[in-house]
Amino acid sequence: MIKWPLNIHTYTTFDYSSVVVQDSGVGIPRDKFDVIFEPFRRLSPSYEGKYNGVGLGLYTVKTFINNCQGEIFVDSEEDKGSTFTCFIPYSLDYDAVLPDRLKHTIPDEELMPLLHGKEILKILVVEDDQICRLAETMLLKKHHHHVDMATSGQEAVKKAAETTYDLILMDVGLPDMDGCETTKRIRALGNNGQGTLIVGLTAHVFPEHKKQCVAAGMNTVLFKPFSMKNFVQLLTLYGMQPAK
Repeated sequence: MIKWPLNIHTYTTFDYSSVVVQDSGVGIPRDKFDVIFEPFRRLSPSYEGKYNGVGLGLYTVKTFINNCQGEIFVDSEEDKGSTFTCFIPYSLDYDAVLPDRLKHTIPDEELMPLLHGKEILKILVVEDDQICRLAETMLLKKHHHHVDMATSGQEAVKKAAETTYDLILMDVGLPDMDGCETTKRIRALGNNGQGTLIVGLTAHVFPEHKKQCVAAGMNTVLFKPFSMKNFVQLLTLYGMQPAK
């Protein structure tokens, strides 16, 4: 069991930001350092009932940091706790990390205009977590799209009422009203909300959860963190064109 509070420190330079998180939990054996970032990995089997969760937390963090071209390191001692150190650069070269298999599946003449912003899209990022919001915004602005941000459901509805967006990235677990309720209210706005592509983002994409999101008006639901691959797939799958 982790003893609260966690110790969280942030450090900033001109090139990168680092976050250090320390806990006083049970610790992690050194021979497990390489596997704890794999999906559905736990230190003890779920049937033992020692800890909650399905083993996706560290995997999600690692995936998110990889997409930011950052690094995460762990140091831990059993029965004393763990320290996780994350380094995230400010300047992200997403072209360099675009998967080769994705480049081959989309012709260059179609891929390059999408990635380099020849068609500028209006995008609203709805996310209460500062790090996720920053990463998603930097990814989209890298390719010159117009990006607004909202940190709550109410703020998202207000912005959607004022601006017609091509795409809304909707955090499903918002603090004031959840992403489903926020989506319903945006769809109810009429012209400003009816034609917008709304994509839910969550760390828990279970079938019944996805059905609830789609029933609320989302076009689809993706697993966090949002990546360059996700963005290109959305552009090609939905044939997105800028709002007039």
